[in-house]
Amino acid sequence: MVVNIRGANGSGKSHTVRALMEMGSFRPVYDVRFGLRRPEAYVGTLPGVERDVFILGPYDNPSGGCDSIPTYDLVVEMLQKYGNRGHVIFEGFLISTCWGAVGDALERGGRDAAVLFLTTPLEVCIARVKARRAAASNFRPFNPNLLTQKHATIARLKDKFGTRAMSVHDRDATGTIMRLLSITPDSEEQVRRPGHSRAMDPRAYLSPS
Repeated sequence: MVVNIRGANGSGKSHTVRALMEMGSFRPVYDVRFGLRRPEAYVGTLPGVERDVFILGPYDNPSGGCDSIPTYDLVVEMLQKYGNRGHVIFEGFLISTCWGAVGDALERGGRDAAVLFLTTPLEVCIARVKARRAAASNFRPFNPNLLTQKHATIARLKDKFGTRAMSVHDRDATGTIMRLLSITPDSEEQVRRPGHSRAMDPRAYLSPS
């Protein structure tokens, strides 16, 4: 399963990933792309999840994630690399605002890809960004217009992802991801639509968006 978390700055994307990492046991993965300076990913295990879990991008600063990966093509390459070895979780503000090569890769993933759109209200995002800037001693004037525009852009993208997209409150995001990753082929086979031999999409087992 590949899980992409999307949302504006301050929506809780990085917080969700860090909360997941605290629930399990993760270690950094280094590669020639970043050298020993920064990890390109993290690998670990989560309770009740059979396969290894890979989280893309470094988390050595308050934001973290795929915004630190230079190109979308490199993100797609890493999705393929780690997707062959286990579950993949990734997030980033820039990725959240467009379809691009990452959207194409998620579409190719079919039922094995889920896109979680965090429903954090705009005013909460703005307040969190202001608090983050103050914590970093950044007291320059903050203009929320760009964040307002991006918040709307991200919301409009949800329909383009069709059944892969889910609307999730940030406080429910970790639980939703845990349920997605805990669905095994056996559990899929046990839950079917009446009269159909094909297993339901795993997202059908979750609360509707």
